[in-house]
Amino acid sequence: MDPVYTGKIALIGTGNVAWHLCRLFTMAGLKVTAVLTRNRIKASGSQMASLFPVPLTDDIGELRNSADLIIIAVGDAHIPQFAKRLAGYQGYVVHTAGSCSLSVLTGASLKGGVLYPCQTLTRGRALEPDQIPFCIEASDPSLQAVLRSVVAKAGSPCFELDSRQRLKLHLAAVLACNFANHLWDRAGEFLGAAGIPFSLLHPLLAETLTKAVTLGPEAAQTGPAVRMDIDTLQKHLALLAHHQALAEIYRTVSESIIQKHTGKNVQL
Repeated sequence: MDPVYTGKIALIGTGNVAWHLCRLFTMAGLKVTAVLTRNRIKASGSQMASLFPVPLTDDIGELRNSADLIIIAVGDAHIPQFAKRLAGYQGYVVHTAGSCSLSVLTGASLKGGVLYPCQTLTRGRALEPDQIPFCIEASDPSLQAVLRSVVAKAGSPCFELDSRQRLKLHLAAVLACNFANHLWDRAGEFLGAAGIPFSLLHPLLAETLTKAVTLGPEAAQTGPAVRMDIDTLQKHLALLAHHQALAEIYRTVSESIIQKHTGKNVQL
């Protein structure tokens, strides 16, 4: 068993991931010594400071001096610039991105790692710790143990994945979460134009997720495509005649479902 981590943690960023990490860590009694923000009075930073007992700073030097572990929780494109600014830091440095490899931290610290929360996170929408699984990776065994300890103390599930595995997980998460949510959004727009409330679909969405989790997505699949009901599929495509992008999504996904469940390659 790993020793309980009692070191000091600093966060870079005040966005969705940083907000949830700050909440989890402070609830668990972990020491968050500073949060780096570009603007101390910016709404996102000030809201975090008002909710959690953590000091804000716009000086990255304060993080170097006050923490043993620095977590870069910013957009993927901004991780390299913060890694460069931390060059020579003697402590641990990790990022939280699913699609960025461990190597992006090369030069920031001799002990770099990843703490990726595989969850859709929104500021202000609190989740139970056990609903935020973390995927960890580290270039150093001592940091691997630290990350396991931090996740355990936060009360979250922990999985050890390398950069290639994590990228595949991130892709799957985009397909399962972001793409599905976008389709719900487009379905809501389509219904709204017809004067039909999106709330009519709420029970369907809930049951779809429940079945996918309990039965598995393959066994839970229903609908005209899995039945090879070409007549209904063509009726739906006719309704989408003036929605080219949505029609293409419908056609592509329907053909994929048919191929998956019947082995037939059908062009609609």
